[in-house]
Amino acid sequence: ARVPQHIWVPPSLGGAGIQAAINALASTGGVIHLAGTYKEITQEIVLPGGASLPITLQGSGRETATKLHWPYDLGSGKWAIRRADATNWNRHVIADVHLVGPNPTAALGSDPAAMNGVQLSGRMVLNGVKVQGFHGGVVPWTDHVTLNDCFLNQNKYGLLYQAGQPTNGNIRLWNCDLSGQTYASIGVESGATCAVDLYGTHLGYSPYGIFGEGTTTGDLSIRMTGDSIIEEVGNAAIFGPAAGHAFDCVINGLATFNAGYSIGGGKELGMFLWGYWTENTFDFTKKLGLPAASPGTASLVYATHVSSASDDNIFWVSNATWNML
Repeated sequence: ARVPQHIWVPPSLGGAGIQAAINALASTGGVIHLAGTYKEITQEIVLPGGASLPITLQGSGRETATKLHWPYDLGSGKWAIRRADATNWNRHVIADVHLVGPNPTAALGSDPAAMNGVQLSGRMVLNGVKVQGFHGGVVPWTDHVTLNDCFLNQNKYGLLYQAGQPTNGNIRLWNCDLSGQTYASIGVESGATCAVDLYGTHLGYSPYGIFGEGTTTGDLSIRMTGDSIIEEVGNAAIFGPAAGHAFDCVINGLATFNAGYSIGGGKELGMFLWGYWTENTFDFTKKLGLPAASPGTASLVYATHVSSASDDNIFWVSNATWNML
């Protein structure tokens, strides 16, 4: 049987030391142990692609024990951690670390950085990871990726779907917290086509729960189960451009439904709420320049559960028709 290789990287070696350890394990796979604060990381950390064996970046705790800090913005198209070949299938794991970007205290509505946090691709797994201060905290890039017990906070978007990525499904979040972004818990770039399953995952405490950028066609299919919730948003739980995105939602595990809400341009919003979703949707301290969601506000969609004892829900879809499912 193959014996996993282990390398311990002290904080004094910084990002270069982490990359050297990754390169040393590229052909064998193994575990890289991290502990303490790795300051002044000024490069992308690149995990191997191709047919390499899995590598685990293993920290000793995301809150205070292991912190990796990128104090300077590497720029658009750059990442804190990515894989060399984003379309192959290596089950790399990042666990129990705190990744801090250039601006983890950015103001509401602003973009903390041009660079992204983690490019999650090809069966990669994040376990107990905290990501703060990036444009997109985590960007799913191919199918079959998983986040377990992760906290994405103070990014522009906690989870970001980018146009051009070769994926549209099998992206799963278990017991994660995506609240407290500067813009939205989940962002969808113009033209992006994606799907996500949320299990016991929290969205909100941001201007938007889910935000679709731009005006070109792109779809998001989202399934929320367990105690997943969108709450305390300033502008809208779900926002899509009038002719831009089709949001196709299943809340709390109902796998079949009929799309029933037009948001303009021939696109539809299909959503069915069951049981507890949110009873306190809005937090106006999180509101940006657009008015809070209300009838008559262009291209703004939100829903509020009105009675925990019934299946009745209110849907307000502005600039469009609406009907109960």
